[in-house]
Amino acid sequence: MTNNQENSDRSLIQLAWAIENSVGQFKLILARCNYSQLRDRLISRLREICQVDIQVLVVQQSHRTLFSAIQETFGENISGCVMVVGLETVQNLSQMLTAANQVREEFRQHFNFPLVVWIDDAIYQQFMQIAPDLESWAITKSFEINSQELIDFIINTAHQWFNNQLNLNFYEYRKLATELTAAKKELIGDSLDPSQENPSPNLSPKRREAYLIPPSLLGKGVRGLGQSSELNAYIESLLGLTNQINNKKDAAIQHYHTALTLWQQNNNLEWQVKILGEKTFCAYLEAIKQQDKKHPTWQATQ
Repeated sequence: MTNNQENSDRSLIQLAWAIENSVGQFKLILARCNYSQLRDRLISRLREICQVDIQVLVVQQSHRTLFSAIQETFGENISGCVMVVGLETVQNLSQMLTAANQVREEFRQHFNFPLVVWIDDAIYQQFMQIAPDLESWAITKSFEINSQELIDFIINTAHQWFNNQLNLNFYEYRKLATELTAAKKELIGDSLDPSQENPSPNLSPKRREAYLIPPSLLGKGVRGLGQSSELNAYIESLLGLTNQINNKKDAAIQHYHTALTLWQQNNNLEWQVKILGEKTFCAYLEAIKQQDKKHPTWQATQ
């Protein structure tokens, strides 16, 4: 069992204990997890080991505030626990967090049950900046994914897209973008130069583990990750996709450009063709907004 798995198991037991010991009173718990698949698995496991009824609220765009969303969905007389998921899809999250901070006393007065809010690292930073008073009431539990599982997820997602089998809605693409950003920071690091062909000797064992060939992908036509640039190429390719879907064409072009360079280094012609086509399409969409044929976006389509 990896250290990440051991830590997550320990945090899950502690979370179950905190929920069970907070029944009948308001208790705010922030569960930090960057990956929706892991989060859903943890919630299912909690329902097995926790002796408290767990109800899940998936936040919708139509919900005005977090307080009203919980109250309108469940009322105030809840005998168990409420878990909130989906904050990463809220477009006006800062407004929702600001409102929650302003009415924090209402949570304590009206909600006599433990409230577990699932957030990723980016939302946690917003929580501390925008709702510091509410955050100060909370206890926080963190859950990390196994590095090999994360690599499998990235490569499988990339190959689903390559084979035109990736079917996500707009909000799922937004969530994927945050997951990829977290994965890049965890597995690759912010300072890894695309020209590097091998992991830096200064990388931690956890990050060096990320460059191993995923056993679950052996025999499936997936090339080995002997070079750090190949893993980064998958991530940059998908970041190009998510930014393209989210109508951030300039950012998409930049990620596609980086991905193309990395795939060229790895001599993967199929991915080069895929990424070049996507990059050119994005550049064309930007170029048609420009009247000047000498504009850089027009040049990028040549």
